[in-house]
Amino acid sequence: MNEPESLCLIFGEGSRERGPVTCVGRGLYRLGWSPFVAAAEDTEVYRDDVIEAAPTAEGWYRFVRVVERGPFEHSGFVVGPAFLSSEYFDVFAAALEATGGSWEVPINGWLLIHVPRGSSFDAAEQLFRERLRAYGSGVVDSLPNSD
Repeated sequence: MNEPESLCLIFGEGSRERGPVTCVGRGLYRLGWSPFVAAAEDTEVYRDDVIEAAPTAEGWYRFVRVVERGPFEHSGFVVGPAFLSSEYFDVFAAALEATGGSWEVPINGWLLIHVPRGSSFDAAEQLFRERLRAYGSGVVDSLPNSD
């Protein structure tokens, strides 16, 4: 099969997003990212899930369903750019990746963490510890101006 390396997906009411995939069968794709727009339409779909998608006349693919869940538990956190670019985040990311986990930032300020099912790694606790260390060393994210 000569399938695309990235897929333009359409969800429910027409939300669209493009991301990397691996074709694993006819009309079946393993996602290489977590489509953020899916959450806005109450669809839980994450990196490493296998989905079914049908081509549309416009060259997009309509999300049909999740065929198989990836081997991860997922959690999300609001995290500022100063922390994300700090050595403290690097420590957290290295610990997460050492367990076989991964992370992504689908939009600014939203950290999505993928931890292997059955892992003893406590992502929330580890992230909290590193954020405290960062804050103690002067790495502080300011809130957006609400004026």
